Amino acid sequence: MRRASFRNGALGADRLEEDLVGLILCDEGHRLQNCENQTYCALAGMKAQRRVLLSVTPIQNDLLEYFSLVHFVNAGILGEAGEFRRKYERPIVRGRDADATDNEHRIGKEKLEELIAFVSRCIIRRTNDILSKYLPVKREHVDMTPKLSGKVAVLDALLALIRSGTDDQVVLISNYTQTLDLFQQLAALRHYPYVRLDGSMSIKKRAKMVEQFNDPSSKDFIFMLSSKAGGCGLNLIGANRLVMFDPNWNPANDDQAMARVWRDGQKKDCCIYRLLVTGSIEKIFQRQTHKKALSSCVVDCEEDVQRHFSAAQLKELFILSPETTTSDTHDNVVGV
Repeated sequence: MRRASFRNGALGADRLEEDLVGLILCDEGHRLQNCENQTYCALAGMKAQRRVLLSVTPIQNDLLEYFSLVHFVNAGILGEAGEFRRKYERPIVRGRDADATDNEHRIGKEKLEELIAFVSRCIIRRTNDILSKYLPVKREHVDMTPKLSGKVAVLDALLALIRSGTDDQVVLISNYTQTLDLFQQLAALRHYPYVRLDGSMSIKKRAKMVEQFNDPSSKDFIFMLSSKAGGCGLNLIGANRLVMFDPNWNPANDDQAMARVWRDGQKKDCCIYRLLVTGSIEKIFQRQTHKKALSSCVVDCEEDVQRHFSAAQLKELFILSPETTTSDTHDNVVGV
């Protein structure tokens, strides 16, 4: 069997198009979410008898991404992109709107069921429910602390509580290396033993650091992690508490990062903490909720998924709402 590896153009696309390939197998398949990028076009141009995509998060932002993935493995099943947008995306998204009329909601539901029936021919879906049968409990806490001076103060108190009352280890994750610098300053001030992984570290050093941190005899209390450098693939089961310090526009990126501790081999119940500041850009957490609800309906075929926002409300995410006594994120998401 002839096997070829296509990584960042390491093997020329023109060479791959020359011969017939029995199977194209793409891990992290959601990276083919744009049918116009070079990687997608190069792989789609190959002559292949079968194509398989593996992805935990097939929908990250919108339904057109989903179309691109389905079109890659089964071209034409959903028509062309423009046709898909008119026939499925627009009525489904409109039906999910909190201000949708009963008729729009009915049409959206019908189109959703029709879409699911089509794609079920070429999709096998497995969710985290499989893991929940043999992994410890995982709890997610969304903390909105408007009366305190800031998230670092809340993090400081949380770490002190964990350090004094448990033998648990903690993973601190941020999208920004500047925030990791703040973590280091805090850890140094409190004399917490820690390790840090970001994009400047070699693959070999990363593997050694992870192995040492997961060792039951490890003295490290905190594992500081850049989500861009280690948000996928790392197994950090040495810790059972994780703080997602800042949200990403793409909810799938956050989900991947938060899954670092709740993985095969974990023995303790897990706690995930998310800290949100009132009146800040972190209202993008609300946008995440909207995107994840759409994914739950289309990919996982869940029913009665709550419609949190209307299209008008989503456009107001960056308007400060000083009249709220807690936070508008709490009022619109947690408080419903």
